[in-house]
This record gives sequence, C-alpha cells and structure tokens, in this order.
Amino acid sequence: TLTPSPTDGESITAVTTDSAGNTDTPGITENNAIDTNAPTLTMNAITAGATTITGTGEPNATITITPNICSNTPIIVDASGNWTCTITAGSEPQANDTITATSTDGAGNTATVTYTITQAQTSHHHASRRLPRKQVAQIFGYTEQQTSPTETTTPSADNPLGGNLCTSNLIIHNFMKYGDRDGQYSSYNKGKVTEIKLLQSHINRILKDEYTGKPAGPEDGIFGPLTKKGVIRLQTKLNQLLKGIIEKPLIIDGIVGPKTREAINHSC
Repeated sequence: TLTPSPTDGESITAVTTDSAGNTDTPGITENNAIDTNAPTLTMNAITAGATTITGTGEPNATITITPNICSNTPIIVDASGNWTCTITAGSEPQANDTITATSTDGAGNTATVTYTITQAQTSHHHASRRLPRKQVAQIFGYTEQQTSPTETTTPSADNPLGGNLCTSNLIIHNFMKYGDRDGQYSSYNKGKVTEIKLLQSHINRILKDEYTGKPAGPEDGIFGPLTKKGVIRLQTKLNQLLKGIIEKPLIIDGIVGPKTREAINHSC
C-alpha cells in the first residue's frame, strides 16, 4: 500500500528483511515504476464499408474496438506505435455508425477516441440508376402504396419467394440497422425499436434450409454482427431469385429499409 501516493515516473525500491535481520540490500529497484499517464491514442478516419480500422498508440498497449467488429483480437500496438483492426466480413461499418477505440497500457491507464462515419453524398449519376419503388413493387408482386413505418401493403400476387403477406403478428413495421436494440431509440428508425427479435426469427426461418445453425444467431433483440450477416444473406438470396429480371432489386447493405422490410413481410 503506497502512502503517500507516488508521483508519475517515481522509482520504487524493494528490500527484503528476514526474521534474523538479514536483508537483500541493495534490493531491487524499478526505475520510473509509477505510470499514471493515459496512453497516447489516435484513430484514422473511417469510411462506410471499410474492411480495416487503423491508428497509432503507445507500444504494447491493448486496443479495444466498440462495437466488437474486429476479427484479430486482441489488438496490440506494435513497436512502431501502429495498430490495425481487421473487420469481420459482414460487420463493415455504415454511414452514421459510431466507432470507439479504447487503449489500455500495462499499468491499466486508458484512453478513448470516437469517430462517427459521415453520410456520403449521393451523386446525380448514381441516383439515376436507383430502381423506382413502383417497379420494385411490381417485381415483388404487391400493390404499390405510399406507406409509413406503421402501415402495411396488400399483395396482388405471389412474390418471388412464393409466399404471402405475413399475418399481423409477424409484420415488421420498424426500419433497423446494426447497433439497434429492442426497447431503445434508433436514429435510423426515428423511434423506439421493438421488432429486432421478430426480424431475427424471420431471417432464421427464411434461410434455415441454406445455412447450418441460425443465420441471425440467437433471437435476443440485439442487432449485432450475426443479425447484420443474416440480413445480408437474406438480401443476397432475394437478388439471386431476381437475377435476370432487374440488376439490383435490393442493395446488399445489411440494413432493413423500406424495400427489405416489405420483402420480408411478403415472405410467409
């Protein structure tokens, strides 16, 4: 127990004395043994869809990324002061996501930096290639309506999944993305999210014949990496079903927006 508290960089000497009064003088001295300084830490800019996150820090410190999307944990700062997070496939960050890096040195001191990915501007050329909602509705076989997140549509014919409109207790009204949790406000949904567990049950049902285990993981109401992968797999399956009909009926982004949500609602 150190009393009074030592100053940063102070050296510590330990001397052992036995019951006969013998000592191991001069003992053992640790120079600059006390470290109360927070480690240095930087995180480079991150773009939507990035496969790595990089930065600098105190050599040998441990870096923790939140949310946990790195496949190469633990991340240790190398001797040159650099570190890299290799993002797990399917967990790539998206626009408006916030990434936090925490550095912990050998003395337990910590430092934290946060980066929020900005929304990329869409060019007019790119926007002109987007498929009109009416055409998507015709392909999926339901009547196009102007809908809000609390409204549903009525199918006019079977959709490419060969299914029908789900019963009211299985309809998804929320828009959802990675990082959302049931019972919490979602900036993407513009309200409280209440249907992530329902989304996970839909993904596990629709893809159960194509993947072992549960594509969305446990139905726990947390839109984590496994659920995002499940949404991506679902969007990929829909694109395969529509191959040759349109180029890109759904953007494979792991986000449950209006088009993906209505496709799921018509898959029962």
